[in-house]
Amino acid sequence: MLSVSGAILLVLGYTDQFDYPLSAREIWLRLPRLDDKGGFGGVVGVEAFVLALKSLSRRRLIEYKNSYFFLQGKEGLVSKRQERRVVAAAKTKEIQWLVGWLRLIPGIVGVALTGSLAVENAKKDDDVDFLIITKPGCLWLVRPLVVFIALINGKRRSWHREEKNSWCFNMWLTTRSMRLSKNQHNIYTAYDLCQTRWLVSKNGVSQKFFRENSWAGQILPHYYRWAIAQTNEFTAGAGVFPKSCFLISLLNKLAYKFQLMYMQPHRTREKVGLNYAYFHPRDTRRQIMQNWLAALKEAK
Repeated sequence: MLSVSGAILLVLGYTDQFDYPLSAREIWLRLPRLDDKGGFGGVVGVEAFVLALKSLSRRRLIEYKNSYFFLQGKEGLVSKRQERRVVAAAKTKEIQWLVGWLRLIPGIVGVALTGSLAVENAKKDDDVDFLIITKPGCLWLVRPLVVFIALINGKRRSWHREEKNSWCFNMWLTTRSMRLSKNQHNIYTAYDLCQTRWLVSKNGVSQKFFRENSWAGQILPHYYRWAIAQTNEFTAGAGVFPKSCFLISLLNKLAYKFQLMYMQPHRTREKVGLNYAYFHPRDTRRQIMQNWLAALKEAK
């Protein structure tokens, strides 16, 4: 059974590897589901949470500075977070032109930031990671247009080398494939899902995305509820997505086969299908989980 204090250490151990100290509210949001005794049926009470924070501080397992908590001896993370917020603001401003074009492309119904920029913790050379959601039957027609926009701006990430500060469209879904597969139903993916920052959401697609992935609420009940609340501004105009016509669907299938042939010599861990594409050549999840365990061992 996981206590409230243990859950807090778990959260700070996770964000420690990203050099990301947290406010009390941010810790509370990220708390994983506890058993009935520790968290009142999975949701941690505020009183129990505050008592646990004070207890951990007294035992010097965590420290506090400028409204942020962090693991013992990590005081320098506070200034890092402040510096990265400035960098993130500049990157966000830089992509406004791109977002404007993505909003106009027929077929695109949702665009969200993921990764470090989504939580304003980006370094200067970090890529900007995007989740793109399209209508059914046009994903592989839309993708070349988006890649071309990145190319003419010198932001396309190539297969040959690691360009810094690129625009990475590394997750593509259609409205038929927004529910992530069961092998992705874990705390790592739940954190990524809940911290997405939506930039474009047509017909309430952001809310639909979270509803399709309600499993995340079983892992991170506070964060999941908060994430849904952030999408309220996009609920207007929610409706059924129209089906693609036969010709568009046919062209999309041809575009998929052509792009699949082009990718084949370069493929590593990428997972692609007619209604989805995950371009994650490195096993980031495994690396993060290993770093997470190391941070927790150091905190003991």
